[in-house]
Amino acid sequence: MPKSTQKKGIKQLTTAIKENETKLAINRRINTKTAIKQGELFIDLKKVVKKEKKSFQKFCKKTFPDLLPKTIQRYMLLARHVDVGEHPALSALSQNQLNRLIILNGKSDVGKYLEDNDITLNFAPEDLKESAELKAAVDNFIKPKQKSATTSEKKIKSSPANIALQTVHKWAGKKIAAQSPLQKKTMTQIKELLDLLTELLDMSNSGQ
Repeated sequence: MPKSTQKKGIKQLTTAIKENETKLAINRRINTKTAIKQGELFIDLKKVVKKEKKSFQKFCKKTFPDLLPKTIQRYMLLARHVDVGEHPALSALSQNQLNRLIILNGKSDVGKYLEDNDITLNFAPEDLKESAELKAAVDNFIKPKQKSATTSEKKIKSSPANIALQTVHKWAGKKIAAQSPLQKKTMTQIKELLDLLTELLDMSNSGQ
């Protein structure tokens, strides 16, 4: 891809992402569908940014200062595992329900996972009665599995890797405040690396 085309692609993608964030803030009824679209845009944006030999994390932090890295990762996760084109009814579910299903099914296609467990998806999301029944069915499906999942999450948070990373984070924050300008720059770079490691660990722990 020529550099001029790459830049044009970045501009178009970032503009679309910012427009969708405005929609999400204004109209929560389109929350899930727009979040999935955001994920598709971020996946495309990541490819284009990588081709320019840039850091995707740094680019997002600068371009979308109001979006947390975890939010961007959640959007991308939804886009990879929720196909509302194949199963439009899935847009009736909340992001939280879909995220839980993604974790439970081990990153396979959510629509297929639900159908394999005898949950019907062959209806339009505009059908409010069917949508309400789907939400209730998914809640009932998730509930017995959520207890064991919560126990696993507690074990992860108290794992030696997580505790060590949190300790080093606190140490780095204190060091930055007490160093000379040159030392501060080095420590800030170290803290950025720790932020990335934390993000990767979170993704690994949540099955992303």
